[in-house]
Amino acid sequence: MKKITLILFALFILIRVSWATTPTISSVSGTVATGQTITITGTTMVDENRTNWDPFFAAHPNASSFEGVDHLADGYRCTDCPWNMWADGVPIPYKGAPGRVWQPRYVTSPRLMGNQSIRFHVEFIDTNLVNVISNTTFTHSLSPAGIWFRIYSMWDSNDKNYSHLKFFDTMGGANQTYLNSWPDLSGIFIADWGGINSCNPGIKVNSTCEYRVAFQKNRWHCMEIHYDTYPSIWIYKDGTLILRAFQTQYENWTTFLMGIINTVIPYAGGWMDNWWDAFAVSTTRIYPASTIEISNNSTYGAGTLVYQEPLYLSDGSVQIKANLTGLGAGPYYLWVTNNRQERSSRYLLSGTSPVGPSAPTGLRIVP
Repeated sequence: MKKITLILFALFILIRVSWATTPTISSVSGTVATGQTITITGTTMVDENRTNWDPFFAAHPNASSFEGVDHLADGYRCTDCPWNMWADGVPIPYKGAPGRVWQPRYVTSPRLMGNQSIRFHVEFIDTNLVNVISNTTFTHSLSPAGIWFRIYSMWDSNDKNYSHLKFFDTMGGANQTYLNSWPDLSGIFIADWGGINSCNPGIKVNSTCEYRVAFQKNRWHCMEIHYDTYPSIWIYKDGTLILRAFQTQYENWTTFLMGIINTVIPYAGGWMDNWWDAFAVSTTRIYPASTIEISNNSTYGAGTLVYQEPLYLSDGSVQIKANLTGLGAGPYYLWVTNNRQERSSRYLLSGTSPVGPSAPTGLRIVP
């Protein structure tokens, strides 16, 4: 009898642990209309799964959300960046460039998770300077084949015609894979890894695979980059696969640059900002920290599902900018899927007044 009791107790604990990772929504506040901020209160709405993350993040627990004193204290490095050689914001005295570059800074606004993000900032970088500027470096300890990256990134600029901008660049091998982003509200992903065989979807241009990605200014976008077992490269934006490219040769790189790596800003007064948050590297897919969706159908996936722009993410509180485009007049239903891919029960939204959450089916509620 004692053995049976112990087995039942172990099963009870296992069930409790399983249920503990499922997000719950206790309340929703704010006006339910496109463009309005909605605050969601609940539990385990992020619940990051760090099991397969690079050991770097265990050694530097503040590094993912940039919560330490600065990026150097959190383990990031950049030995050849100009901010290591000259004072912050001082005109760069080489190659004839009158540009101004700032050290990467931890800031409290904007931020997506925790209390801080990292900001990269440059001004007026002329055509003589198209190399490392406002960035930092991460060195991984994983195999390049099979590695996953996750980056939440936000951009802002004064809308000049800038070029040569990279914000993600692998290093340490003979070739590079990097992401470009233009300040005209569009972006370009260029996979240049010894040539690309084919892109799906994508356009083969001069042996590179070019695919445009929309980056809205002053908005957090979740980018997931996966270097699969040779020869595939996978790119996800806000949880959706947007590009799969194929390498022609294997690249054994060890480090990558993050931030504003190189650019040309050929206008006096031109400037650019890039913020990162919730950064992670893993041997398995990391997934968005939290995914919030609204639908016009009470059954998940049966109607139109609209991804919601995150403003702030934590286990107990989430803020989004509502987007009801294509959902009609309602009613509207909201779901939260946490990092472990556990999904909450639906939550019914009605007009400008939230309605209580729908009870999960198959459960008996005991007072």
